[in-house]
Amino acid sequence: MKTDLSHPLLEEFTGAALRKPAGMTTPLRGILLDIVAAGKLIHQKLSQLKLNDMSGTTGDYNIHEEEVQKMDFYANTQLIKLLQQGGNCAAVASEEMDEFVAFNDPVSKASPYVVVFDPLDGSNGIDANTAVGTIFGIYRRISASGTSVSLNDFLQPGKDLVAAGYLMYSAATIFVYASDCEVNGFTLDPYSGLFRLSHYKILCPQNGGIMSINQGSCNDCIEPVKQFIQKYQSRSSFRYGGSLVTDVHRILLKGGLFLYPATTNRPDGKLRLVYECNPIAFLLDRAGGFSMSEAENILAILPYKLHQTIPFFTGSKTCIAQLSESLNTASRAYPD
Repeated sequence: MKTDLSHPLLEEFTGAALRKPAGMTTPLRGILLDIVAAGKLIHQKLSQLKLNDMSGTTGDYNIHEEEVQKMDFYANTQLIKLLQQGGNCAAVASEEMDEFVAFNDPVSKASPYVVVFDPLDGSNGIDANTAVGTIFGIYRRISASGTSVSLNDFLQPGKDLVAAGYLMYSAATIFVYASDCEVNGFTLDPYSGLFRLSHYKILCPQNGGIMSINQGSCNDCIEPVKQFIQKYQSRSSFRYGGSLVTDVHRILLKGGLFLYPATTNRPDGKLRLVYECNPIAFLLDRAGGFSMSEAENILAILPYKLHQTIPFFTGSKTCIAQLSESLNTASRAYPD
């Protein structure tokens, strides 16, 4: 195949990163390619959902007491399988599993990395053919390579991530990842089955008119959040798709604010710090955005359990600064 120099392949792009001083490591590149390989399988299965009898639920419930969709199970299984076969990470933790899974073969055990992921964000909308996504984060393990992985390897603040991103399965399947100080996006070419660079060095606009929130829960939010929404709704365009990946992708490209606040029924919020908030916050940070949880910078929070939930706000810096002012929180936690 002739190389398209204007849209290099993901393999070419990450290969070039290996040769940069203090650039990407070979195992880190391998993890990204393993996740993408799983993403291609998920994409294929989603494209023939009804034909493959993959719609609906398995009849089981996950640790969050949510019904497990058949595609949740499939996506989770493929990610674990390909990450284990690749031998580039020592262990994985998934939103769909109670505990982390360690890979104990000598090659995997020697890896310096562990991976966290939400295998299929927004899966409740699959039967209606809505866009969904896969969220992931990669940490350098705290325990020594070659030893047994521990829970503390996963309970690290988001600022310690070495890479994070998502796959979005929609009109096009897109892979977006952040490492070092930049964010790049790749689109799956349906003819070749390969990902090509389509979004180079993405920067989130410093401001934006999009506000993404489930308006059905607004009356149950804390009062400062309700007041903020009322104040800015006249100058905002409400957009909410029910999938964190798709809502954040829109904010990343067009600017604005995504809000998932605490509510009366969920005083600790709903989104998972380890699997969802930290990877998204890391990516937005590298793109020039910002993320917070009421009074705290998301990336500074030290998780105390795998499935911890928190209120989550992310987006353009100016929008976040306006929200932080409304919440009357400490200015040190927010951008200048």
